[in-house]
Amino acid sequence: MPWIEARGLSGRAMIAIALDNPNVTAPDKCRCDIGVEIDDDFIAIGDEQLVTVPGGRYASAHFFDTPARIEEAWTSLMRDWLPASGLQLDGRPTFEYYPTDARVDHATGAFECELMVPIAPL
Repeated sequence: MPWIEARGLSGRAMIAIALDNPNVTAPDKCRCDIGVEIDDDFIAIGDEQLVTVPGGRYASAHFFDTPARIEEAWTSLMRDWLPASGLQLDGRPTFEYYPTDARVDHATGAFECELMVPIAPL
């Protein structure tokens, strides 16, 4: 967040792409890429990288709960919904999308995002 504020990007939609599976990788070794929507004329400096999230068809599941419950939501989506959907993952990354109006309940720690799963026909 300090980087986002320093670059004048507060209030924009963000994404989070998990690079490791917390069921396989130790929690202190899990990595995650965080991104923020930028304007077309944004110029990256230093270690910043410009990355385009591939377009296409995605399934989306709404999430509003505490951080302790997000793994359960992802598991339900991937283990239960996806196999029953007649669809499959298509190789693009899954990610969490945080829209500009995403709610956060500071009293409980609950937050809102969309779980995004790239899909294709079987």
